[in-house]
Amino acid sequence: MNEAITSRLVWLGKDDSFIEAMVGNTLSKLPEDIREWAVEKLVWFCPPTGVNGQAACLWLDPVKIRRFAEERPCEAGVSWLNMRVVYVAPHVFEGSEDQCRHIITHEIAHHWLGHSPGSPEDSFAKEKESDECAHKWLNTLAQNSSKIS
Repeated sequence: MNEAITSRLVWLGKDDSFIEAMVGNTLSKLPEDIREWAVEKLVWFCPPTGVNGQAACLWLDPVKIRRFAEERPCEAGVSWLNMRVVYVAPHVFEGSEDQCRHIITHEIAHHWLGHSPGSPEDSFAKEKESDECAHKWLNTLAQNSSKIS
């Protein structure tokens, strides 16, 4: 199932089959509606360990870019596109599988919940909300899996 998931993802900087497998494994553990939304809407930036920098381009026509972005109004009636990118630092994949899975899910939750950068006062609440959402998604699946066993 992981390959069916990861083959549909848009990757920036991914050059590691372990990272690909871990992201795919995490997505496979999420509720189906969340997983499908993440596959369709998120761009994944997972640079390989040991790389100091990387330049990348997404070659998408304006119609396809709407898949990954939402238009948001800003000052003076101008609007901009907010591309949904999930950045996962290489060191995250050196931790435990549970910790890695939680971090990936936490970042998906930020997008799912519509979080965007805000004031420092907002950031604590957004982090807490994303953590709670990630715990809920992962625990719901774990409970359902244990009932089957």
